[in-house]
Amino acid sequence: MDRVKTAYSRTKMDYSPATLSFRGDAAPLEEPFRETYVALSLRRVRIGLAVGVAFYTIFGILDLLLTPAVAPTIWLVRYGIVVPIAVLAFLATYARWFPRYMQPILAGVVFAAGASLVAIIVLTPPPTTYTRYAGLILISMFGYTLLGIRFVWATAVGWTLALLYMALSFLLVDRPMEAELNNSFYLIGANLLGMFACYSIEHGLRRDFYLAHRLQQEEDKVREANEELAERVRERTARLESANEALRVEMLVRSRAERALRDSEERYRLLVENSPLGILLVDRHGWIVDVNPALLDIMGSPSAEATRAINVLTFPPLVETDIAEDFSRCLETGEPVSADRPYTSKWGKETHLRYHLAATRDPDGAIIGVQGIFEDIGERLQMEGQLRYAQKMEAVGQLAGGIAHEFNNLLTIINGYADMALQSIGPEDALHEELREIRVAGRRAAELTTQLLTFSRHQTQELRTLDLNGVLTSMDRILPQLLGEGITVEVSQDPDLGAIEADVGQLEQVIMNLALNARDAMPEGGAFQIRTANVDVRADDPEAPPNIEQGCYVLLSVSDTGAGMAREVQERVFEPFFTTKDQGMGLGMAAVYGIIEQSGGQIRVDSDPGRGTTFEVYLPRIDAPCDIEPVEEAAAAAAGETVLVVEDQVSVRRLASRVLRRLGYTVLEASHGPEALEMLEAKPTPVDLLLTDVVMPKMSGTELADRVRREHPGVRVLYMTGYAANALGERGVLKPNAAVVQKPFTANDLAARVREVLQAEPE
Repeated sequence: MDRVKTAYSRTKMDYSPATLSFRGDAAPLEEPFRETYVALSLRRVRIGLAVGVAFYTIFGILDLLLTPAVAPTIWLVRYGIVVPIAVLAFLATYARWFPRYMQPILAGVVFAAGASLVAIIVLTPPPTTYTRYAGLILISMFGYTLLGIRFVWATAVGWTLALLYMALSFLLVDRPMEAELNNSFYLIGANLLGMFACYSIEHGLRRDFYLAHRLQQEEDKVREANEELAERVRERTARLESANEALRVEMLVRSRAERALRDSEERYRLLVENSPLGILLVDRHGWIVDVNPALLDIMGSPSAEATRAINVLTFPPLVETDIAEDFSRCLETGEPVSADRPYTSKWGKETHLRYHLAATRDPDGAIIGVQGIFEDIGERLQMEGQLRYAQKMEAVGQLAGGIAHEFNNLLTIINGYADMALQSIGPEDALHEELREIRVAGRRAAELTTQLLTFSRHQTQELRTLDLNGVLTSMDRILPQLLGEGITVEVSQDPDLGAIEADVGQLEQVIMNLALNARDAMPEGGAFQIRTANVDVRADDPEAPPNIEQGCYVLLSVSDTGAGMAREVQERVFEPFFTTKDQGMGLGMAAVYGIIEQSGGQIRVDSDPGRGTTFEVYLPRIDAPCDIEPVEEAAAAAAGETVLVVEDQVSVRRLASRVLRRLGYTVLEASHGPEALEMLEAKPTPVDLLLTDVVMPKMSGTELADRVRREHPGVRVLYMTGYAANALGERGVLKPNAAVVQKPFTANDLAARVREVLQAEPE
């Protein structure tokens, strides 16, 4: 090992980490390296300049397409300044004086290209100017990696352009602050990445040059030694000439063998030190003799010295996990051992190890130690567990979506006819109360399908800017009734609470589900507390959820004084269908988790048995005025329009048709797409609206709509579906701006949506 260290010290390059320039004993190599660097880079520089001019010229097409108003001015900068500069630089590469001034010339070309792009950004009107910064990233990365600019010059130009962009952009460009911060963040990140790439490229070239120089020096020394030895041999007497020749040959062979040994040791050292697997050597008595850096990281050891003080046969963390027993068996029997075991180091690192132990032997075959190869598979096992959980959630989500779709078709019929019946009779009618109970039960069933969709995160959201305090105030009568007698309700609201963006119905569902969970935890009564506050989360905040991003949030804290939860219950509290209650389906907390995740927030649970439970919901805080609750208006009646209803479910089709006929529409009915197309061809008067289900046999609703739009321009389209509209949009079934009425819908829902689509601007 000492020989390895000596060989390594001879080849260690002395350079400045900041500028990469050679220093100390290696300082005289700086000028030869620069000359060599120019010779090696000249062809790449010419190709890079040619490619850069081509790309910079081609991108002028975007100026005409995106900003035709200012394209002449931008072209003046692009083709009148930058391209000539780059062409002159290309021609200069053939001049004798170019190697001396190559770096400032290339840096000047990159600066001219970048500065011109900053000027173009300032000249370009919004919103096109918002994405122009990407070109600056391309120019910076071009300078860092492709043009042969050394690290010092490339870094100076890259950061000068970045600072110039950020200064002029903030001062002269009218752009949202979020866009400014986003562009600056990506530009800074690109510069850091470019610096790393440029640094690595130049460092590698310098290292190769330095090693080649050192190799030449060593070869010169060996040659001089051989010549001196030959001179001495020639001076000897003729009687010793044959013996001296044999000695010279022997020394030459030995020299080559020693060099081969040094090379072999160096290769072994590099192989061991750079291996991602942990490697250690143990002597006959169990003491660690040597380790590589990867093993230090795997074992969580602070240093190699601390690790060499360990005896693997008695070290407590190894004894507790039976790893020590495996070492002992390998030392005693000489048989190899392979195993996977959990491991917690003396220094607190917890992981899972996979290892292979093999005995080492002396020339006589006696066991003198053990060689171990270790792999940290803790992160892999964790990722495999996360993958299995994600696959389970995906499968259950698909099941939930299918169940919700079938229920929604049935509930559309039940709720729709109940609404129509209630509208046909007065409150004094004997059947009014029974019909009202049917309608209430239908709404509860609709809420169940909503929970199924929410749990699978496929529920449609109607995002609005909300005041969380206002939502809580609107529920001040519901919560005491929901919690029941014996439970006191305390609400603490931050008067300066910021706004959030969420679905008000889903947010109310979160609060009610958390309240129901608290109620079930306090069968003998207790205290239920709700608190709101503005919080600023730091990246290293130990009190925040583990995966939350740094930023500004609105905190909703819900606490109870109930029985609390054990650690294993907390780990599964948000899993679908997990419940500790005798009744219930375990969807409530899963729905809470799905809503918070879908709203861009995070949730954290803090509980101990006997100490109560606190749920902390973090929702992103936004700077915007809250929406005003709209006044609900009755849907307008028909204005003589004709509606074609296409639905394969007979009951749903009849319901929709009856609702529309009562409103005065002329209604045509079809059970599938081909039948609808035949009716359109045979209909003497035009159809104003196509009301179609999405999923149907023979032809889907989207295929039917495309045919109708193509063959009968002017017909409006309204889809009805029991699946979540946003889920269909994510899968590409529906276009993002498609008009949809969600099943189960009421008569008023359908009437309002039909009127809205008919009165909308033509597509």
